[in-house]
Amino acid sequence: MELTLSKANKVVETTYCIKLYFSEPENKKPGERVFNIAIQNNKVLDKFDIVSEAGRKDKEVIKSFSGIKAGKVLKIDLDPVNGNTILAGIELIQEDVTKE
Repeated sequence: MELTLSKANKVVETTYCIKLYFSEPENKKPGERVFNIAIQNNKVLDKFDIVSEAGRKDKEVIKSFSGIKAGKVLKIDLDPVNGNTILAGIELIQEDVTKE
């Protein structure tokens, strides 16, 4: 998926902390929903399994990644290993705010 961060012609690349929110809504067992995650074409998680990490369904898991550089677009790829991918939410926090 691609998120448009700006529609301006000239955009200065900014560094973000990206938080990805997950929750398993179905009665899946560990290993039934496994996927890789890449941000800006860089793999950040390999074989992520929500149920194994959360321990049960309907429990939130938050994964945080700092130092992610993005300009006009932020790209997040969820690549299935087993089953389908799922994402409950995305939070972007700008890290390098310049004070004038």
